[in-house]
Amino acid sequence: MDAKTAKRNERRDLERLAQAITRWERQGQEWAAEGDAEMARVHAKDAADLRALAAAVKAGDYRRAAAIAYRLDTIVRDQIPCRLYNAINR
Repeated sequence: MDAKTAKRNERRDLERLAQAITRWERQGQEWAAEGDAEMARVHAKDAADLRALAAAVKAGDYRRAAAIAYRLDTIVRDQIPCRLYNAINR
């Protein structure tokens, strides 16, 4: 794969990750509306971690992105597009 294609794929995957973060935050808001403050707090922290991962990728710091991904719970890690997850773990 050439550099141009890789960059385009990364941009698409980051857009998909941004959408997943929005959905994750919405789920947290739903938990809060149902009165479950703990689940709302956990979702907010997970969303912040995913935003930090996205920022690391945008900065080209794949090592930091991989370290963040490693610390995530599996269900949260599954929000990262597979192609992006594989790229940061190369």
